[in-house]
Amino acid sequence: MRLHRWNIFWSIDKQSYSYRGTDAGVKQRLKVEEEARQYIYTKAPEKYHNLLVPDFELGCKRKIADPEYLDSLNRDNVELIPEGLQRITEDGIISTSGRDDRFDIIVTATGFKVSQFLTPMDVIGANGSTLEQQWKENRGAQAYLGTFVHNFPNMAILFGPNTFPANNSALYACEVQVDYTARALIKPLLRSRAETIEVKESVENRTTNDIQLRLRNSVFSGRCTNWYIGEFGRNAASWPGLAIEFWIATLTPDRDAFIMKGGSKLWRLKSLWKTFGGSWGILGMAWEILFEDIITDMCSLDS
Repeated sequence: MRLHRWNIFWSIDKQSYSYRGTDAGVKQRLKVEEEARQYIYTKAPEKYHNLLVPDFELGCKRKIADPEYLDSLNRDNVELIPEGLQRITEDGIISTSGRDDRFDIIVTATGFKVSQFLTPMDVIGANGSTLEQQWKENRGAQAYLGTFVHNFPNMAILFGPNTFPANNSALYACEVQVDYTARALIKPLLRSRAETIEVKESVENRTTNDIQLRLRNSVFSGRCTNWYIGEFGRNAASWPGLAIEFWIATLTPDRDAFIMKGGSKLWRLKSLWKTFGGSWGILGMAWEILFEDIITDMCSLDS
């Protein structure tokens, strides 16, 4: 079963290669685009082909699976109207051309503010600025590996900037970040290694620049309007590689990337005690007594 799940994961993840601007990526993308076009031609009425087939690279906008939408366009009571809305009336909709259609039910799809991340909430940092202020005064949303933001110690973000998988599950990205947060933040705090942990601004900026450079020639910067590109002209949403690459990048925390303040100088001894002493019964008791004697002797010497 695990092997089967891995095969599904990899078959989906490797499609992200087609999002890159390399020769191999372009070749793969052209092949997939032609397959998608032929699928639309086969399923949808011919009169809608020009409306349905995109004129931009596959992946520039978010890919969707067909929930039998194309088949529904063949029904007599379904019509595709390629116009914007002028206004909604008590009886229906008036389109931009002045066409007046009557409807019993209107289903609205207004979207979501995905590029704002946490900023609808007032999250205040160590210097008194909110997260929204910091991002607006800088160059938009950014975080170290999509998780940690300078000036916001002991805080981690799930599904933050540049963590959205190109062609994989958002849940997987969040699960990876949970594990990363546990290793990089929660574990050192619980072990008294530090009282506050904050990513360095220089590290955050450097990794963000690297990600933006990798995204520059990808399909996300193609000939379309999408929600990946924010108001600052940067792609603050997409992860530039495979989902498994995000896992590798977060697998081992880089302690040099963080500013660690406070904590106990004896954190290693305490860590050993929690690891071995608490689970080995008598040995644990002996370790506790020895540890207390060491501390007592140290205090006696000081006096």
